[in-house]
Amino acid sequence: MDPKPVTVTISTSIVQSGVKDEYTTGANGFFYKKGSGVYLQYEEMSEEGSIRTILKMDSGEALLLRSGGVKMRMPFKLGEETRGSYHTQFGTLPVAAVTDRLAQAIRENGRGGMFMLKYDLQVAGAPAGTYSLAITFEEEME
Repeated sequence: MDPKPVTVTISTSIVQSGVKDEYTTGANGFFYKKGSGVYLQYEEMSEEGSIRTILKMDSGEALLLRSGGVKMRMPFKLGEETRGSYHTQFGTLPVAAVTDRLAQAIRENGRGGMFMLKYDLQVAGAPAGTYSLAITFEEEME
């Protein structure tokens, strides 16, 4: 399947020490299928600069790759602890996630859909909160 241009909305909820923060951001990107996996690629702007994100989802697994202003590699597997890395200007930190929710809903015509992830994150062995991501995408119509 050729990559389709899409408009992406990323809604993030983070609960740390009983305090909940919510963020929503938008981006432009591409959606495509390759083998049994589905991919969403997008670029967003942040304080750290431009961040290119690739999210690959397959049955019960996901992989989040970020490069640019933030560099991160984080695999997710439903119900299991997975380990990844988060690169900062001060060095690379080990990260770990226990994934509670991992779901995808793609319309049959492939013109839109949603990815959902919920996980408890640890950075360098310390709890960093519970993250809930809802990423929706719609094909851009010309």
